[in-house]
Amino acid sequence: MTFIYWMLYTAGADSPGFSPSNGKDFFSAVEWEHLARMRFALRRNSFVLGRKATKGLLQGCCSELKEIPKNRISIENDASGAPYARVDGKRLPGRLSISHSGVRAFCAYTEDNIGIGVDLEEIQPRSKSFLLDYFTPAEIAEAESQPLERQALWITAAWSAKEAVLKALQTGLRVDTRQVAISFPETDKLAKDTPAWIPFLVNKAPEPAYQWQGWWRVDEQQVLTLVQARMDLLESPPVLKEIPA
Repeated sequence: MTFIYWMLYTAGADSPGFSPSNGKDFFSAVEWEHLARMRFALRRNSFVLGRKATKGLLQGCCSELKEIPKNRISIENDASGAPYARVDGKRLPGRLSISHSGVRAFCAYTEDNIGIGVDLEEIQPRSKSFLLDYFTPAEIAEAESQPLERQALWITAAWSAKEAVLKALQTGLRVDTRQVAISFPETDKLAKDTPAWIPFLVNKAPEPAYQWQGWWRVDEQQVLTLVQARMDLLESPPVLKEIPA
């Protein structure tokens, strides 16, 4: 059975809260060097937020990491941009995914070597030009068929799902998002308060060369999505296990 561990982390009032005098207790040398090269506060804050969430997640789900200093855990990126962890210079098995929005970070980890992707998005209206640029004709029709008060949520959830899929594929927005078709079988559960994970389906458009399953939920006007790269829907679904922040 596959376990996917996840955490939704909200920054405190003092975040990021690191200075040259105390940051070395938290960051690895590689992370500290990377942070020092960042010129803009927004990027620095997102970097710090993601590392706080991810190191907390890993220490919460990996018993061998619980007691070690955080600066021995290094969150790095491979050539595709996908994140991974090193511990004392050795790559941690499994797969990571990280997303940020505002003062929150959403991350997930599995010990299995399967693609996973997560995304966190603020619920907001999108223009028709946005839909035409990023959505398939069927998705646009489905979005526009929703009651007006539900359209922003539907579009945000579908966009977030696409982002999560592209992270699982390790391609990012280098792939046309219209090649990823999203459908929500349980449309009646599209509500502004969704505390449980609800499944959605992913197909490769225009032909269903693969069909994956993902999950989404709503938390404080934000949509969280999580996707596992599964080629066979007959496999047992993974267990989604929250690690408290």
